[in-house]
Amino acid sequence: MLGLVTKALALPASGPTQGVWWVLNKLTDAAEAEFYSPDAIKATLVALEAKLEADEMTEDEYEEQELVLLQRLKEGRAQGR
Repeated sequence: MLGLVTKALALPASGPTQGVWWVLNKLTDAAEAEFYSPDAIKATLVALEAKLEADEMTEDEYEEQELVLLQRLKEGRAQGR
């Protein structure tokens, strides 16, 4: 019972802090979901290919960025995303 009273008295101070952490966790989850999204990665690969074909980047730049994206896709799959 004392723990409940203590929590109730501390709520005005701890409530906003816990709410901020909750929001930050939700934002982090959403950002990671987008970062590891296979659809977003594939769209970026298509855009990179278009840049390569338009001579807006070199083959080496394309391969470097492609490798990063494929690694991200692999990591996302390993994490079950």
